[in-house]
Amino acid sequence: MGSNNGVSTMEGLDDFVFHDFRRDAISNLRKAGNSLTVIMKVSGHKTMSMVLRYNLVDEEDLKGMRCIERKTETDTKNISVKIYA
Repeated sequence: MGSNNGVSTMEGLDDFVFHDFRRDAISNLRKAGNSLTVIMKVSGHKTMSMVLRYNLVDEEDLKGMRCIERKTETDTKNISVKIYA
């Protein structure tokens, strides 16, 4: 049955791989507000690049994205945060 122990043959999960659980867990930990450094420690990744590889960004993440927008080009002290929803 391979490395998936038959899981991929259940419920039409033809393209399922075990690491899908890892990707989901890392993404869910980030969405819950945990820092990438903490997630890296918990997941056992030795490099930030591996944590970022497993972290999935979806449409929900993009909707809550914030950016800093300057009100005027000359006044750098007048900065606001814009939330896209």
